[in-house]
Amino acid sequence: MLAPKVSIIIPVYNAAMYLHRCLYSAVTQSLKNIEIVVVNDASTDGSLQIIEEFITLDKRIKFINFSKNKGNGIGRNTALRAACGTYVLFLDADDWLNKNAAKILYNAASKNKSDVVLMGYTQHYMTSKKKHISCCPIMWKISIIPIVIFCFISRGLAPCHGAIYTPENY
Repeated sequence: MLAPKVSIIIPVYNAAMYLHRCLYSAVTQSLKNIEIVVVNDASTDGSLQIIEEFITLDKRIKFINFSKNKGNGIGRNTALRAACGTYVLFLDADDWLNKNAAKILYNAASKNKSDVVLMGYTQHYMTSKKKHISCCPIMWKISIIPIVIFCFISRGLAPCHGAIYTPENY
């Protein structure tokens, strides 16, 4: 079997309210050669049951279950070590992907031999207003990552969101 093109990493902690939409957006990606690495960080709100439901529906899901809460960083790093994809894409449990996101990012990254490809996003608020932040996929080689991370940090955004990476460069 071919190695997955993209590993979608989803750390989960008490996200039952959003998790179904998140997991659904991952399993219905138009790029089919993916794996989905889900880390349950000792959730107590029903997240585990939702994850188990999706595991029965999709064999591409790798599941890691912590019995004690270890924090988001440890969950992400554990999933990263378990990931087999050529690229990794981090997806928070309260977010979701457009059905073509992994395909667009993978195609842009592989065509340009990029280590990192950034994407735009849309913020949805409970008040029904929405803020769209768009950009074309932006490709970088690893030599520029410190600049990329600085740009993210200076704007108050987390560097792992809204991008696809080669695992060895995250």
